[in-house]
Amino acid sequence: MLKKVNSTGKRLKNGKAGKEPAEYVIPLGGTGWVVKTSSAKKFTVISDSKREAVKIARSLAKRRGRKLVIFGKDGSVQQEVSYAL
Repeated sequence: MLKKVNSTGKRLKNGKAGKEPAEYVIPLGGTGWVVKTSSAKKFTVISDSKREAVKIARSLAKRRGRKLVIFGKDGSVQQEVSYAL
């Protein structure tokens, strides 16, 4: 289940993500990784490698002028970068 988080990486009680649009890299169960846009209901990409997922998410965040949030396997936020225009 995908947890919606705010910009600090903490789960929100009402389930809504923070107001700043973001691209997320999130672990997917076993070995996969997903790229998800904060406002989307579906994943943008499902990848076997974290490196590939980060590359795709970073490209999207730069192109769209959004924040990039990368999660670790344990669910903690590893990195946040803003590419806001």
